[in-house]
Amino acid sequence: MKTRNIFIWIMLLIMGLTACSEEEVNTYSADEGIYFNQRIRVGNILTDSTNFTFVYIEESQNEATVSIPVQLVGRATDEPRPVNIKVVGGSAKEGDDFVLPVNPVLPAGASSFNYEITLKRSTILQEEAKTIEIAIEENEYFRPIITHEITDIQSGTDVTTMRHKIEFSELFTAAPAAWVTQIFDFTPQRFFLTCRVMDVPRADFNDRSKIPTARFRYFISEMVKYVGEQLLLENPDPEIFDENGTPIF
Repeated sequence: MKTRNIFIWIMLLIMGLTACSEEEVNTYSADEGIYFNQRIRVGNILTDSTNFTFVYIEESQNEATVSIPVQLVGRATDEPRPVNIKVVGGSAKEGDDFVLPVNPVLPAGASSFNYEITLKRSTILQEEAKTIEIAIEENEYFRPIITHEITDIQSGTDVTTMRHKIEFSELFTAAPAAWVTQIFDFTPQRFFLTCRVMDVPRADFNDRSKIPTARFRYFISEMVKYVGEQLLLENPDPEIFDENGTPIF
């Protein structure tokens, strides 16, 4: 009798564990979500904002694309699934200043994708920055699961994973990476003139591997020579002067 009771208890325990296992699987498949997964390269730290400037984009280009990684929480499926991402704030106007993707989806078999926003260039961006605030909202396929991530354990600082802010302009927030300010002070006017005269793509100045210090020194020496030669002309290049009429090199 005792042996029989033990057997019954073992069977009940197995059945209970099986039921729990099935319940966990079903719950996991139902609880799927997505979140913004934009990270800073150094330290792989999550950030809830993106800053973009047109200053490194050639003047002939009137648009640029900003990509915000979106990560899946759950299983990839054989079918594409629509995502619900909306504009919830910001000073930029949709259509005039930016364009959102049409009917964005998480592709079949994918665990992530890039949500791409097209930014439009305008002269106002040379004077002020504009912003776009987007948010992930629940739909029939995804619900909020990971809403925050701690970025500093000691202080407890965290950032949202459900909202993202894009700030864009045609302004400098700092000197280009390859511009060595210890050699020659940076100004936007000097930058643009150097790119034009030396026929250097703007983006190259933000990549030290393309413009090492030796090459930068060469550019400066050539620009000083160029300005000196222009000053000898009856009608020198007007871009060599600052707002006070002083040569910039």
